Amino acid sequence: MVVLCNNDLCVDLSSMLGFQHQFIVRDWQHGMGWSLCVEDEVETSEWYESPGFTLTMLKVEQKAWFQTIPRDMQKFSYILDKADVDLVFPGLTLMARYQSVRDLFVSAPLLASLLLFFAIHRKMELGDVERLFSQKRILLMKMLGFPACKSGLKLLSKIRYESLNTMCLKDIRKLFTHECWKKINHYPYLEMHTVQCLNWRPELIGDPLLVCCPNKSSTLYLMKLYHKQISHCRLLKKYIEREASFIELKEAHALMRDTLAMIGYDRKRRKAALSIRDEVDLLQLHDALIEALPDHSPKKQMLNVEFSEPPKEGNENIQPITNAMDLKREGSEQHHCVSCYRQRILSGDYYVYRMLEPERATIGLFRSERGRWQIDQVKLRCNTKPSQETVKQVEAWLYNIP
Repeated sequence: MVVLCNNDLCVDLSSMLGFQHQFIVRDWQHGMGWSLCVEDEVETSEWYESPGFTLTMLKVEQKAWFQTIPRDMQKFSYILDKADVDLVFPGLTLMARYQSVRDLFVSAPLLASLLLFFAIHRKMELGDVERLFSQKRILLMKMLGFPACKSGLKLLSKIRYESLNTMCLKDIRKLFTHECWKKINHYPYLEMHTVQCLNWRPELIGDPLLVCCPNKSSTLYLMKLYHKQISHCRLLKKYIEREASFIELKEAHALMRDTLAMIGYDRKRRKAALSIRDEVDLLQLHDALIEALPDHSPKKQMLNVEFSEPPKEGNENIQPITNAMDLKREGSEQHHCVSCYRQRILSGDYYVYRMLEPERATIGLFRSERGRWQIDQVKLRCNTKPSQETVKQVEAWLYNIP
């Protein structure tokens, strides 16, 4: 239950937990921040701590409270909420209290967000944070491990802030390690998946095609990185048409490459595989080829792999998928390519659940850089979008919202 009490927001979990347990969130005029009340004992949080629930949920429940946040700051809070739920309340707390923080978010939002990562990670005192955001940008660049020069600031300003994610700082630092990084300043703008592509293949830095269409790094991914035969793949060309992300394209390529390796030198079958335009059809062909392999084949044995313990216990409607065979079945039943996430699950960065009610859906969770599990996607059969009620129930389950 979320109620408004003396301008503060009260998120009451008492009925669900069976004892008094309330989060009290202050409004914008009173500096944001939050406190935890358990059995009449009140504990005030540090500014860098997060209550763990989404800002979107609070807006839906108490729109009047949310509207106390200035409109330009609401924009940044949405992006922080999307990037990592643990960033939202620390970010809003700083914005509400310090003009220097608000000014930097308006003039250099990506730099401000990266500083927020930096300050939270080091659990800095509020006074130190205010002084940090008041420093010259060149010094801030040096503190973040970037080149302390105007060219570095210029490059940082070209990266689309809307594509912020928790790996952003690591990816940008790596970009600056390439000797020819200054050539990137010729680009009109950069998406984060373009940054990832350039880090993976730095020889593409300065390529004139990227200058003309930096949001279509997938085009270069096909033209420059793949064997000529792979570039004829209709599925990958389809990904280009819908401007798929770097990670999506990389996973599709890995699936195609693995499929062709199992087909071998049979030209007719290779041509048929390269003509597939639907990722589910490719996945079914890939799995059929694995089934046809001898029992002792390493690829076939991978279907018997058990996954690690799920990060969140399921319930009667949401069940964890705990092995590779069940993951394959989920993809077949729901007609999507969820089994492509097998390697990410084995690496401990991803986990998949099946949802039975109110709609039959597949849930994907990913682990953020701070170690918190968040919703990556909720998809119905054939990758169709779920209802708002379904998404709301998934959020309630993951974030313990009554």
